[in-house]
Amino acid sequence: MVESYRADEGPRRRVLRNLAKLSIHREKWKLSANRIEEIMNGQNALFEIEPEIESFANHYANLLIRKKLNQYNKPEKGEKNSPRLI
Repeated sequence: MVESYRADEGPRRRVLRNLAKLSIHREKWKLSANRIEEIMNGQNALFEIEPEIESFANHYANLLIRKKLNQYNKPEKGEKNSPRLI
């Protein structure tokens, strides 16, 4: 699972989560990744999702959201411990 972003050098991607080590079957990766993205964007599922995928997606979406919040709360170079998010 990757995230695209723009850098001064042009478009870039960073790996958010390696799905190869996860406990869900490979054929469900795309559906799971889509559901994780929906959850992270605050969207409800249009169709009923298998409970296994919904639980998996909620778990990993929450991990990714916490990871992003931790990145935003890290102080900039030269700052002490003042968070940027409240």
